[in-house]
Amino acid sequence: MTVVLAAPGYPDRPVFGQKISMADAIPDSAVFHAGTRKGAQGVEVAGGRVLAVTGWGKDLQGAKERAYAAVDGICFAGMYFRRDIGHRALGKIADSVRVAS
Repeated sequence: MTVVLAAPGYPDRPVFGQKISMADAIPDSAVFHAGTRKGAQGVEVAGGRVLAVTGWGKDLQGAKERAYAAVDGICFAGMYFRRDIGHRALGKIADSVRVAS
């Protein structure tokens, strides 16, 4: 599962230049740079869609937990992202495995 971290003002007028802080890597996750650059402060925001944070696991719930754990270790001023990624698919998976009584 992948969660996109966006710059403040995205998509209309994203704000650039904020320093990006990242904690140590979370197992079974990866951070892909999209709208970033190396600047005087280190890694900085340079685009509207800043980072794509991916988690994987043995199932969708595990992947979601890893992705959001990795997101929690990243910070930049005005960062925003959706917390509902995967909720519909998880609902459909739960519905599809229900046993009729």
